[in-house]
Amino acid sequence: MERWICFIFAFVAVSRYFGQKPEEIHTTPAKTDKIALHDVLGNWYPEDSLYSPIRFVEVQKAFVELIGIKHGVNNYDFSMINDSIRVEGMCINWPPYYCSLHLVNTTSLEISFFDFDHVGRYVVRYNR
Repeated sequence: MERWICFIFAFVAVSRYFGQKPEEIHTTPAKTDKIALHDVLGNWYPEDSLYSPIRFVEVQKAFVELIGIKHGVNNYDFSMINDSIRVEGMCINWPPYYCSLHLVNTTSLEISFFDFDHVGRYVVRYNR
């Protein structure tokens, strides 16, 4: 019986995919997953006075730490790749809290904060 249920589920999933017209299949455009280290290190000031200034600092040539915002046990950490950092960071907690960076230009940075389930996501814009 379990084998039949698995077969039916697989058949429905495959038929739904192949039954779509090409214009109905959506793909997400590739996004840059790194930011140059020199573009993000240093102090950033919020556009909204409700938030405090933040600072990105290099930690032991492996991580960049976001100081000034703490949702879990530690600060947000971003891993380094050569002379850049990944745009996705994490704060140790359970469930873990995540943080995404979007460098609008060299003087403007948007930071999205969200928890494990992406509930309560909010964006804060900072300037140099």
